[in-house]
This record gives sequence, structure tokens and C-alpha cells, in this order.
Amino acid sequence: MVGGNISGMSVYPELDNLGLEELITRFNGPNLPGEKFVYYDEVARIREEGEAGNAFLLKALKEINNDDEERLPHCLARLTSLRLKSTTFVL
Repeated sequence: MVGGNISGMSVYPELDNLGLEELITRFNGPNLPGEKFVYYDEVARIREEGEAGNAFLLKALKEINNDDEERLPHCLARLTSLRLKSTTFVL
């Protein structure tokens, strides 16, 4: 999926139609004032952009400072969430 929120509900609708590069810019940028946790959770849906999104979050996980309370938890949460519609299991 490119530039869309598959859950259909977004706290920040302005993020819904952004592509991968724009979401990455937002993830690496400053948080919105007063939105310590929700904003980065929305931006971390970079994972929904496919393999390139996964690759970015994996790289970000290595580079994020352990005391980054804003980005780290959302990066981890998105990487560990399972999207059954887009996941292929090989046994």
C-alpha cells in the first residue's frame, strides 16, 4: 500500500496520503507540540509501505537512541505488529 492508512481511522488525516519519503521525513523530524506519543505512532505506519518501509524501521531501530521515548516504542510496536493480509508464511 502506498500513501494510505489501511485501518481507515487516522488521528492525523494529513498523514494519510503521504508516501514513504514524506513519512520518513516526518518520523525523523520534530514531534508536534503536545503530542508526545500519538504522532509518532501514526508516522511509524511507514511499515505499511512494504519492504522499503520495513527496511527503514529496522535501520531506524538500530540508530534510535535508547532513551528516545517518542520514536523507539512506536518503531518497536510497528515492527512487531502482524499484518495478516500482507504477510506470507513459508513453512
